[in-house]
Amino acid sequence: MKGAITMKRKGLTVFVLVVSLVFLIESIGSLVMIVSSEGISENNTTEFRATVAKIEMPNPRSGEYGRIHTEEYGTMLTLAEINRIIDIEAFKKLQAGQEVLFRIDNVWLEHFGEMDFVGIVSLKSAEEDIVSFSSYSDYMQQQRHAAIATNAVIAFLLLSAFVHCVLLLRGINVFRRFNKNKETTNMPSV
Repeated sequence: MKGAITMKRKGLTVFVLVVSLVFLIESIGSLVMIVSSEGISENNTTEFRATVAKIEMPNPRSGEYGRIHTEEYGTMLTLAEINRIIDIEAFKKLQAGQEVLFRIDNVWLEHFGEMDFVGIVSLKSAEEDIVSFSSYSDYMQQQRHAAIATNAVIAFLLLSAFVHCVLLLRGINVFRRFNKNKETTNMPSV
């Protein structure tokens, strides 16, 4: 019976090893993509002119996002996390028929006319900057740093699980050795 338990543990250890390896590779891949990704700049964005048809704020109190429908594109231009990058009151001032300039990331250019919504990186009317390019860029840089830190911690934890499983399969239990060392140091001397 003891051998069956050992086989179950070995099977579970192999399963955790494989799963942690798969997620470790994915986490490292995500980390590499985030670190190597180019930040938003005027070189990798394009500016458009449009006429506001209407604006929406599905949940004005949370300020999670706002939408602008335009006459020219019929596209909903989306501002994510607007309460962090703009004054919501400036957004609410936009009126139907008002002309605005907005920028989108060039990765969306090819399908811009076909998309139901697209995120914008700057927005201004004739009167004011509603979302300045620099405030959006600063916000995205903060998000990028947070994503790097999170992925690094996850990768470290997955690597630790992977190494622990490899050691277990070789008959080495780091935690058991730690407990044995602790027990021997607490034993009274004779």
